[in-house]
Amino acid sequence: MSTLRTFLLALLPAGVCAQTTSDAALTTLLDEIGKRYQVAQEATPQERLDELARRIGEKMSTAGAGVEAKDIAVLALLLASRTGAATPSPPRPVPAQPQPVTPTAAPPPPSSPTVQSSDLSKGLEGFLQGIERLQDLPASQRFVFTGDISSGLQAATVSSAPDLTSMFGRARVNVVARATPASPNGVLGSGYFFLQLQAAGGPATSEPVGGPRSFSAFNDVATRSSRFNEGLSRGNIYLGKAYFQQELQLGENRAIGRVGVIDLADFFDTNLFANNESRQFLNSAFVNSPGYKTGFSAPGFMGEYYRKTDRDWLTGVVLRAGYAVSRTDRAFTSPIWNTEIEANTLYRGLRGNWRAGFTTGHVAGVGGLHGYHLSGDHWISQRVGVFGRYAFSNAGAGSLSLSPVRQSYGGGVQWRFVRQNDRTSAYAIAFSQAFPIDRTLSSERVFETYYRWQVTRNFSLSPDLQFILGSGGRTQKGTQLVLGVRMFFGL
Repeated sequence: MSTLRTFLLALLPAGVCAQTTSDAALTTLLDEIGKRYQVAQEATPQERLDELARRIGEKMSTAGAGVEAKDIAVLALLLASRTGAATPSPPRPVPAQPQPVTPTAAPPPPSSPTVQSSDLSKGLEGFLQGIERLQDLPASQRFVFTGDISSGLQAATVSSAPDLTSMFGRARVNVVARATPASPNGVLGSGYFFLQLQAAGGPATSEPVGGPRSFSAFNDVATRSSRFNEGLSRGNIYLGKAYFQQELQLGENRAIGRVGVIDLADFFDTNLFANNESRQFLNSAFVNSPGYKTGFSAPGFMGEYYRKTDRDWLTGVVLRAGYAVSRTDRAFTSPIWNTEIEANTLYRGLRGNWRAGFTTGHVAGVGGLHGYHLSGDHWISQRVGVFGRYAFSNAGAGSLSLSPVRQSYGGGVQWRFVRQNDRTSAYAIAFSQAFPIDRTLSSERVFETYYRWQVTRNFSLSPDLQFILGSGGRTQKGTQLVLGVRMFFGL
């Protein structure tokens, strides 16, 4: 080991050589070279070293790209110091081969750790798990089933009205099927069909006991809607989503297209810490901005373009555009268009995502709508992340027909607790305020906090507390305290 260390140190500049005589110095050396290759600083030293080796190997295997000899020597020295092996091998270039493309919610920045199931947005939950299972099965297996069950109990106090105590629940069954194979050159990725059937029940506001209808449902598990189930009981099985997805690999960049029955809110105005009513906040004010007007499933299409960058602080840019109908009986005269740009950033090894989007469209026989939304989330330490949102829409009849909210803002913080076997529990707290189109009404303010106890990889329990002021813009009967517990089980 000493002979190998002497040889490797001889390859390094003198200034570096003088600093590599202790474990602390080796850690500093790992920090410095990790920053140059955009390795996440929040990961463990073992994970950072593995990621560094992978990135240097990829760069060496890329045509026209080069790696400085001193970087290879530093990597070999770090590997030798970690393993104590007599002859550690530096990364060797691997010939590029076409690989199946796995869709993701956004292009993970080079520094990002592996995305956990609890991080998935509501739009990709069930879909990505199905693709992962298909990739582990022989090509003759054309489809798989996934699903989940969310249920629980809530109790709400309503001023000058009876208290509300109720059960709620939702079951989802997903079918993920291979549709088209990837091309031999890897440019055209595999195509997939995704079908989701849902059944949900339980009150989402205090209306059943004479309370007001709030701007944001305090139980979003029971309120996800589809333009195909209007007028039907929420307990009936209905079509939630049904679309085809195709990916295109464009060098280091890629594009994704979807067409069918989609929910634009699954892919626009998303957030790492507040975008999943099954695992994160239960109130819909924290699933999407109350002022964002396209939270329903409907016929439509959308496209995404992911572009990687080599800047130290900017790891990628995402462009999105989507279309959906606001009325299925007037499809050609009720368009809603969404556009959005997202920047994936890296600051001191901690990743963040920043989004800005615009909505415009028309509700046939009612009127037009337009608005914009802003959103951001960022890790501030290895276990703590913060988020914020703002949305604004016009006050016309078309906008009012989709939501009574004119503008809204909110934000919060999440703490994570990693237990054995990579089970990640979390505690979070958030605040939101929504201002109505009707100026005679007051604003609605929502406080929510929850703790998610990840019992197993697929099962979690979440006690939840909400405090709502001015529910539905009412000064009377508008103060509500909502207590509940939620169970989530992934199939």
